[in-house]
Parts: sequence; C-alpha cells; structure tokens
Amino acid sequence: MPALLSADWKIVTQTGDSTLTEYFKGSFRRTDSSSAYTTVVDSEHRRQVNWRSDLRQYEIVEWPPPAQPNSLPGTVIKIERRTTDTGERKQFFGRTARHLVSRVTRSDGPQTLIDGWFIDAPGLPRGTSTFAVLTVAVAGQSPPRIEWEQAGPTSGLAVWQKTTTTVVLPGNSFQHESVSQVTELSERALPDTLFQPPAGYRRVTNLPYAASRPAPHTWVELIRERWQKITDWFYWVHSLHRNLL
Repeated sequence: MPALLSADWKIVTQTGDSTLTEYFKGSFRRTDSSSAYTTVVDSEHRRQVNWRSDLRQYEIVEWPPPAQPNSLPGTVIKIERRTTDTGERKQFFGRTARHLVSRVTRSDGPQTLIDGWFIDAPGLPRGTSTFAVLTVAVAGQSPPRIEWEQAGPTSGLAVWQKTTTTVVLPGNSFQHESVSQVTELSERALPDTLFQPPAGYRRVTNLPYAASRPAPHTWVELIRERWQKITDWFYWVHSLHRNLL
C-alpha cells in the first residue's frame, strides 16, 4: 500500500493577552504573532519571508551559513534539564497528554521550572520549552561554550504549560511567570498561497516590526519588558531550530 502523506497543521496558542497562530506545511512554518505581522520560515532553502498587512510590504531574509561548533578554550556554561513524568494523563483535542515537570538550571544564570501537559502524534511539530542564554563576549577572548545535559523523558507539543523563571540580581531577585495553552489544534491540508506574501504587497529591504506593547513606566515594568524581549527572541531562534530537526 502507498505510504500515507502527513497532513498540515494549524496551532493557536494563547499566552496572557497574546495569541500566536502557527501553520506547518512540509518545510514551511508560518507564524502570525500579531494582526499585522507575519513570518514564514522556509527551512529547506534557509530563508524567511516577513510581511506587514498594514503596510502591504514584505522582506526576504536569507540565513547565514550554519555556525561551526566552538572548539576553542573559553568559559563553559552548563545547562541541565531534568524532567519527571508524574504519571498523570489527560485528554486534549482527542489525544492523550503526559504531565511532565522539568527543572532547568544553568551554571551562571536563571533557573526555570516548567510544569506542562504534552502530546505526541505522527507528524505533529514537536515543541520544547525555550530558555534565554544571555552571554557577554569580551574582545580577544573566545565566546562562551554551551553544554546541554538532559535527563528524563523528552517532551512533545505543550498544550498547556506554566513557566516560572527566577533571576537573581545583586541584592534582589526577579521572578517571571507565564502560562500558555493551545486553544486550537487542527490537522488538515493547507494551501501553498498561505505561505506566500499576498498579491500586491511591495518588497522592501528592511521591514519594521509592528509594535504591540506599551512603553514601560516603572522599573518593574522595564525589567519585565526587557525579559519578555529576551524570551521572545529565543523563542524565535528555537522556532527556527525546531523546523530544522
């Protein structure tokens, strides 16, 4: 019998007041992070296309060559993730989800606790939690080398997840907590045009990102806003990595 073709996927995730809509088709992944901004990653051709519906403009970003592993001596940052399966099971979207709890520690930075429900299905894009690895490069020295260690079961797609990150500052500590959940998960064929800029849009060299958050007014809001930017950036980097797996 001929092999069954895996269908495409649409995933809608709600985190606080923000909604993230993702579409997957082969090597393509479209992300609608706001009502005006769309990103399409083409992992096969190592590029992405971004467009803004309010400006009717788009840009094409070619990826740089793959980075070579850093084999030079220098500072080593060790990140350890230990995951425990609680044994609890629950149904989400007609599929059985595992309740996993992960504790992530790093040798020089924040600690993260992830409590979530994860599902697996043939062809379903796998999602793993992301962690900000913020380092400082000193002129004339090798950049820090990251060493990962993971123990316990691997996670699938997080359909519900609470992430708590603790950052220790001189004389103080800061804790950031976020809860995200998948509100829509569907498997169906998606048209190719969904991953192309709409007709009539003009190509530009640099496309400004659509601002979606108000400016912070207090130090607490500023710290949260800075941390959210770091989290968003590493989520975007991880999204690219997930499509290359």
